[in-house]
Parts: sequence; structure tokens; C-alpha cells
Amino acid sequence: MADLALLVLTLFWGTTFTFVKGVLELSSPGVFLAARFGVAVLVLLPIALARRAPLGRHFLRRGGILGLLLFATFAFQTVGLRFTTP
Repeated sequence: MADLALLVLTLFWGTTFTFVKGVLELSSPGVFLAARFGVAVLVLLPIALARRAPLGRHFLRRGGILGLLLFATFAFQTVGLRFTTP
């Protein structure tokens, strides 16, 4: 069962490259990434607001750094997909 789950997950992950390539024919990488991260903010914001404990300064700083690194990796990957085949 685990092998089947891994196969299905890999199939979904691999098809996202084709999907992103198709979307990039209609918009720029910046617009696509803004929409992608905007949806992520809308989904995660209620969860963050529902937390009982307030977010500390160190948590926000480290989260911001990790968020910027994640954004940079998505940006490089998305721009790369625009100029190559999936």
C-alpha cells in the first residue's frame, strides 16, 4: 500500500510541472507566484489567528527568513520552467 501511495504522490507531483508550464504561457512568473503565495496566506492566516499563544519575535523572524528562502526556490524553479520543458 505504501508503494502505491508513493507512486500516486509522485504522479501528482510530476504533473504539477506540466500544469505550471501551461499557466506560465498565460501569465508571468511573478503573477503566478503572487497568486500561489496569496492563496497560501489566505489558507494559513485563520490557523495562525486561531492560535492561543502569541507568535514571538524569534518565531516571526525565523519564519520570515524561511519564507523568503522558500519563495526564492519557487521563483527560480518557476522561471526555469518558463524556459525549459517540464
